[in-house]
Amino acid sequence: MSNHQRQCHGRQNCFSFLSAAGGLNSWPLFEQRLMVPGDLMMSRIQELIGALSEKEVVLRGPVAKANGTCKICGKPAKFFRTSFSALEYRISAICQACQDYYFGDGESTPA
Repeated sequence: MSNHQRQCHGRQNCFSFLSAAGGLNSWPLFEQRLMVPGDLMMSRIQELIGALSEKEVVLRGPVAKANGTCKICGKPAKFFRTSFSALEYRISAICQACQDYYFGDGESTPA
C-alpha cells in the first residue's frame, strides 16, 4: 500500500472524496492531521517525547491541571477549539497552542 493510500485510509480516490465532502476544511481536525508530511510529524512527535521526558515538565503536570495551565509551555490553557482538544488537555495538560504545534498542521510554532 502506498503512502497516499495509507493517508486516505484505502479510499480509491481521496481527492474526489475531499471535493465531494466540501474540501479539506470540512474534515475534522484529527483527519486533517493525517495530511501532515510524515517526516515533519515524526520530528514533532520525537520533540514532544523529549519535552514530556524533562523532569520539570513531569513535575509540572499535576500543578498545571490544578491551575489550568500547560505543563509544557506554562501558559494558561483556557481555550480549546474542539471537545477532542479539551479532552487531550484533561489527559495530558497540554494547551491548544502546544497541541497545534506537536499534533497539528505543521506550520504552528511552539507556544
